[in-house]
Amino acid sequence: MAELVESGNTAYWSALLTMNTILIAVFSSATVLTPSQLQPWLFGLVVLSIVSAGLMLCNFQSTRNQHKLVGWLALSDPSAFTDEEKQEYKTGADRYHRNLIRREKIVLWIFGLQAVAILAILYISLNFTPN
Repeated sequence: MAELVESGNTAYWSALLTMNTILIAVFSSATVLTPSQLQPWLFGLVVLSIVSAGLMLCNFQSTRNQHKLVGWLALSDPSAFTDEEKQEYKTGADRYHRNLIRREKIVLWIFGLQAVAILAILYISLNFTPN
């Protein structure tokens, strides 16, 4: 079951990371073709995509580090750890999980903000008449 969850997380985070990469590429190149009034909006979208991608990369890195720790603990003698150390590892795992969820929520909020901004840019672009 844990492997299914891990596989699902990896696919989900990969999709979010791919979406950010597409947005970065599209809106970076779109600045050349858009009126100067819209360029700050596009710059903002690119910055948000970079932040969002960074958060997803943090999730991948945190998961890798957690797996290394779990592997190290699995190979260790359980009796070698004090109750305090065991509690410390449990607290660390809880913090790891909360941070993963927090980063995912931030990325989803960023996507919502980006969607609104993209619609606003499209609306302005379609109704823009050069002087």
